[in-house]
Amino acid sequence: MLSLNAKSSFTSVATSFTPFWFFVLLFKFGAGIHYSIIAVLGSRVLPLPLVGLFIGLAAFLQVALDVPAGFMLERYGYLHMLRISTICFFLAGVIIIPGLTPLTFILSTVLSGLGWLFFTPGLEAYLLAHSPITLFGRITGLQRTMQAIGMTLAVIGLPYFVQLPGTIIGLIIIYPLIGALAALAIAERQPMPTVLPARLRYRRRASQATLTTLVSTLQKLHPLSTAFIFYSITIASYFGLLWFTLALLIASHTSGHIISLGMAVFDFTVIIVALVIGKIVDSSNKKIVAYIALTIVAFSAFFLWSTFQPLFILFCFLLSIGDEMFTITFWSWIDTRLPQGEHYGLITGALTFAEDLGWMAGPIIAGLLYTLVGPISTLHYAGLAVVLCSFLIGLLLIKAKTTKIQKIPT
Repeated sequence: MLSLNAKSSFTSVATSFTPFWFFVLLFKFGAGIHYSIIAVLGSRVLPLPLVGLFIGLAAFLQVALDVPAGFMLERYGYLHMLRISTICFFLAGVIIIPGLTPLTFILSTVLSGLGWLFFTPGLEAYLLAHSPITLFGRITGLQRTMQAIGMTLAVIGLPYFVQLPGTIIGLIIIYPLIGALAALAIAERQPMPTVLPARLRYRRRASQATLTTLVSTLQKLHPLSTAFIFYSITIASYFGLLWFTLALLIASHTSGHIISLGMAVFDFTVIIVALVIGKIVDSSNKKIVAYIALTIVAFSAFFLWSTFQPLFILFCFLLSIGDEMFTITFWSWIDTRLPQGEHYGLITGALTFAEDLGWMAGPIIAGLLYTLVGPISTLHYAGLAVVLCSFLIGLLLIKAKTTKIQKIPT
C-alpha cells in the first residue's frame, strides 16, 4: 500500500480516492430519491401519522444496530459493509416496482433503514483510516461535496417524481445504485492510501474492541463527544421533520417549485462551500468556527418557516452553510483528539447512533404535528427547538480542548 505522510498534497490524496467518490455520489443519488419521496409514497396508501411512524421505525432499526454496526465495520471491513448498504437500497427500490401497497411501502422503508446503517459510519471510518490528519478537513469536505451532488440531483427532480407511479419511481431509484456497486468494485481493486502502521491496515480480522473501550474513548473526548452527540440528535431530528414536511408541501402547495429549489439548495450549497470550509477548518481555531456555525444554524432554522418566497431559499442556503461548518469542524476536531488506531468504526458507529435517534424522532414528530397543527406551525416549533439546543451545545463547548493528541508514526 501507498504510505502518505503529513506533507502529502491534497490533490494526490483526493485523486487516489476517485472510484470511491463516484460510489458516494451515485449512492446518495439513488438513496436520496428514495428518502425524499418516501413520505409522499406512503401518503398514497396510509394515513400520515402511520407514514411518519413507519419511517421513524426504520430509523429505530438503525438506532438499535448502530453500535453493533461499528463492530461489524471493524470485523468485516469498511468497503464490504458499504456494499451491503448499497444492496439493501437497491432492494428497497426493486420491491416497489411491482406496485405500491402498504406492505411494499413498509418493506421498502425497512430496507432503506438497513441501507443507511453502514453508509455514514462506513464513509467516516474509511476516511479517518486513510487520510492524513493535516488534510482531513478538506478530504471530508470533498466527501460531503460528492454526497451533495448526488442529493441535489435527487431533490431537483422531486416536483416531477411526486407525480409518477411507484413502479417508475422504483426503477429510477435502482439505476444509480447499480452504478454505485460498480464504482465500489473498482475502488476495492485500487491501492488506497493509508497513514496507518502495517499492523493496523487490514480490517478483516476479529476486533478486540469492546463496549467498555467505546465508553472509555467517548469519556476521553468529553465534552467534545457529548456536544457532537447532542448536535447530531438535534440537527437530524430537524432535517427529518423538514424533509417529511417539505416533501408533502411540494405535492400540495402553490409554491412547490420554490420549496423544491430550497431543498436542492441544502445540498447544492455543500458543492460550493464544502472544500472551502474544509480548508478553513484545517487552518483555523476549531472552537471559534464551531461557535460561528452554531449561530448560523440557529438563525436560519428560526426564520426558515416564515416564508415560501425566494427568501426561503436564502435561509436554506445559510442553514446548509452552518451545518457544513459545524459537521466538518467536529469531525476534524475529533480526529485531532483521537490516537491513530483501531477504533474508528466504533466511534463513527456511536456518533451515527446519535444521529439516527434524530432521524427516528423527526418523521414521527412531523407526522403527528402536520396533522394536528399544520405544516407552518410544525416548522416553527422545530426552529425554536433548534435555537434552544444550539444554545445548550454552545455551553458544552466552553471547556472543550483544541490541543492535538500525538498520532502513531507511520
